[in-house]
Amino acid sequence: MNSITTEYGVLEGITYLKEYAHGGVRECMVNRENRLVTKYGVLIPYYKDDEHRRKPITPIDFYDNGIIKSISLQQQTVVKTPIGDFTVEFISFYEDGSIKRILHLNGRITGYWSEENEYGMAQEFDFSFDFGKFTKKMIGICFYKSGTVKSLTLWPQDSLEVRLPFGNISVRTGIALYPEGSIKSVEPFKSVPVPTPIGSIAAFDINSVGVHGDTNSLGLYEDGRIKNLVTSFDEITVEGENGYSAVYSPALRDDAGKTVRSPLHIQFFDGKIMIGNTHSGVYEINRYTFKISKFKGWAS
Repeated sequence: MNSITTEYGVLEGITYLKEYAHGGVRECMVNRENRLVTKYGVLIPYYKDDEHRRKPITPIDFYDNGIIKSISLQQQTVVKTPIGDFTVEFISFYEDGSIKRILHLNGRITGYWSEENEYGMAQEFDFSFDFGKFTKKMIGICFYKSGTVKSLTLWPQDSLEVRLPFGNISVRTGIALYPEGSIKSVEPFKSVPVPTPIGSIAAFDINSVGVHGDTNSLGLYEDGRIKNLVTSFDEITVEGENGYSAVYSPALRDDAGKTVRSPLHIQFFDGKIMIGNTHSGVYEINRYTFKISKFKGWAS
């Protein structure tokens, strides 16, 4: 089979084809230029190898309903998104055909092509949100089916100042949003004091290695209250009735024979706090006293 018919047009020069059980196309590769017509513009699937920077991946995936699931593009292409036009090299879609995620660049980091090389190719784009207006290079943008932005992913070299209900903070990695546009989570660029139901806690994840902005260590409820955070530099002493006392701190743990730092995870919900990653550290906030102090187990 040298060609297949899709709802976006005929794909020719098929060199690899995988099908669903019912016979529909699951994924394919091509070796010539094909122009697929979509509501977001004409898309040309990746067909000609670039030994220096492009990833050797299957360029087109389909859902079993015939809608494109994801597509790697031969060249940077201007695509019309719900928040404006962006130059992209990769797009993924929901099953209804709406855009799920776009990647501005989609290069392969190797000994011949570095992250700095890729960053140097990146363009700046203008953004406007309730939490701020800015011009930045962006790795990618994720959307809800409705078309509103779900998350933004920053380059590791960059940071961004955003406005939160308790003040402006500098963030890295990215920002996740609720459907109506309020901030769902961010990754603090540096340790920042955050007001919580038990007092101010220094929010920062010393181990953060996030690759996208979908989930981050400082989470907020839709009304702006703190939902969860990670602290690398504070410890919490909990005191209660009958002389009860417990101390929760960041720690050192063994990871495959290597000692690594383990920050302290905290969640707030229904008038309670959960400290650590186990339900044994759950307390009703109005029944206990909480003291926050600097952790001295490692240098800050």
